[in-house]
Amino acid sequence: MNIISQDVIDQLVLDTSLGLLPTLLTSFVQELDTRRDALETAIIQFNKGDWTGIIEAAHALKSSSGTFGATLLYQSAKQLEDAAREKDQTNITTLIEAAKSAADQTYQAYCDYLLKLKSA
Repeated sequence: MNIISQDVIDQLVLDTSLGLLPTLLTSFVQELDTRRDALETAIIQFNKGDWTGIIEAAHALKSSSGTFGATLLYQSAKQLEDAAREKDQTNITTLIEAAKSAADQTYQAYCDYLLKLKSA
């Protein structure tokens, strides 16, 4: 699975402009950093028995990643959100780790994409 959906990026350009794309993606990368921190906080709460933070953190990751074409993160966050809503204790730890990994990979991929945009 691709980390970045070029189709979604192309649609963002059509909906806004090529000149605005770096600003939009920079905002997403900054937001992603905040969302990763929120997931870490939610994990602490989850370890105390509170599923709410995981649901909310996964939902926020899913929403923002879908908007900006971060397909790997979107799928991972969706699976995590679904499992947390179902209180699936069997798979939740694996899905949390997968979401963290996907967030890290997405962050790096978008930083690299932004560097390419700025050098073009």
